[in-house]
Amino acid sequence: MGDFLRMIGLAGDFAPLVLVLGHGSGSRNNPHLSAYDCGACSGRHGGPNARALVAMANRPEVRARLAGRGLHMCGQSTHLHQVLVEDLRISSFDLFGYMVEPAVAARNLGGKMQLWGNISPMLMLDGTVAQVKQAALEALEALAPCGGFRLGDGANVCPGTPIESLAALTEAAEEYGAPS
Repeated sequence: MGDFLRMIGLAGDFAPLVLVLGHGSGSRNNPHLSAYDCGACSGRHGGPNARALVAMANRPEVRARLAGRGLHMCGQSTHLHQVLVEDLRISSFDLFGYMVEPAVAARNLGGKMQLWGNISPMLMLDGTVAQVKQAALEALEALAPCGGFRLGDGANVCPGTPIESLAALTEAAEEYGAPS
């Protein structure tokens, strides 16, 4: 179930209810009918397959197991990236650590799981707004094209962090996401 959901882009932040739609086609008086039906369901309508998938995906024990596939690690995590992807099949890496360069995270993890991070909390506390915004733009440029990236702090927001530093993250995201 987890592999299927990841293949269609549902790797985290699941809705309270998983909805899957089956499809099919039909025609009358056509000797080539099977050529028009969807091959994914062996020439049949997808309703029964969709109902079976939904029944499995919405079982509480399946949802609980899928939700448990995330990870939070504030420190240097580069040495674990291959294991997280290949062996543990983590679907969400929340706070993958500000010590991991965005380009390294993109190369090792991008497109393979949801990522959240990775602006240094010390930069947000002591840096200028321009420095915070630049770090955010660099993270976005490296990781946003991979899909599944959530820009945020890389560990925690330190007490005393200026609100302007947090606003710089939003400004960077809006600037990056604005059409040219």
